[in-house]
Amino acid sequence: MENKKGFYENKFNVEKRITFSTLICNLFLAIGKLLGGIFGFSYALISDSINSFGDIVTSFITLIGTKMGSKKPDIDHPYGHQRLQSISIVIFEMVVIFSGILIVYQAINDLVNYSSTGEGLIPKNIALIFAGIAISVKFVLFLFTNFYSRKYKSSVLKAASFDHLFDTVGTLFSLIGIIFAIYFSISWIDSAMSLIIGILIIIVAIKVLKENIDTLVDKAWDEKHIQEMRNYIIEKYSIIKSIDKLSTRVFAEQVYIDLEISLDKNMTIEESHKIAESIEIDIENRYLEVIHVNIHINPS
Repeated sequence: MENKKGFYENKFNVEKRITFSTLICNLFLAIGKLLGGIFGFSYALISDSINSFGDIVTSFITLIGTKMGSKKPDIDHPYGHQRLQSISIVIFEMVVIFSGILIVYQAINDLVNYSSTGEGLIPKNIALIFAGIAISVKFVLFLFTNFYSRKYKSSVLKAASFDHLFDTVGTLFSLIGIIFAIYFSISWIDSAMSLIIGILIIIVAIKVLKENIDTLVDKAWDEKHIQEMRNYIIEKYSIIKSIDKLSTRVFAEQVYIDLEISLDKNMTIEESHKIAESIEIDIENRYLEVIHVNIHINPS
């Protein structure tokens, strides 16, 4: 259990460092994209900068949530504060969805205006430079964040890595729009790419939002893990007559298990307790996410 405790302490520290680094990077990227969009006459890049400014807000919210979520259990919160992280991600994604809606609204207005007037701005080459730099930085951030999200099974870093990946794809769309507008004089395509970026923002954010809402309502662990655990217990502990109940609940990123098993009614309390204790330790050591196993014994 000490190793598991150390793992979660390292996890929280890594989450805080990466979230703070992301906040700083998003600040510079947002300013860079905005300047590139203004001086380069690119609506898509300006829309992308709005998303990056939203990322600054969400990174700050996530940083606070991660810091508070890493607090140790106390009298008022005996199960810890990890759900604060999930709450911060929910707020994070709601801000992202709102920024996506703003981008879609502006892009549609620009396209309607173009259809009625036939006029539109042609971006300049400087917009290409800013877009290329933003793509490179965001892709590196995605690789880095995705690696640690997998290593620590972190929903906070998973959400951040999705955001970095989307930003990379979104800015790539901006770059394509800028290229077509500059070299093929198709001015409306910049706004069309901005529309695509906004729609992608909303779709990805809704997906991540749903995942984290599930962690706030005690959703059961996934069926694959439950069945695997059931089979493992039955195979290893042949002395068990039957598994009468196996229920799970996900608390933030951690899992609590309630297990009812039937044992020979002639067993002593000490014998049945040793079996239950062995199963509890075995399951908690086997699955990193499992924090506690509560076992009830029925006489068979």
